[in-house]
Amino acid sequence: MAKRKIFIDGEKHEIDAGLIPGHTLHSIADISGPQQLLLERDSDIDVPILADDHIIIDGDERFSIGDGRRQSKQTPA
Repeated sequence: MAKRKIFIDGEKHEIDAGLIPGHTLHSIADISGPQQLLLERDSDIDVPILADDHIIIDGDERFSIGDGRRQSKQTPA
């Protein structure tokens, strides 16, 4: 299968093209604890990629790592 480049937090990685399980991407990104992997989308909301998800890799996809914690709504004093 052909290799394609993807970027995780700006770092280039080579991966097989086609349908890839989320847990493979989590492993490459070294996701741990409350972190989450996000597929970056131009002019749109980034999409979380869970370990149980699958994604089609065509090449040049960009991912970032978020802290995965929800922010609590705080009322100003």
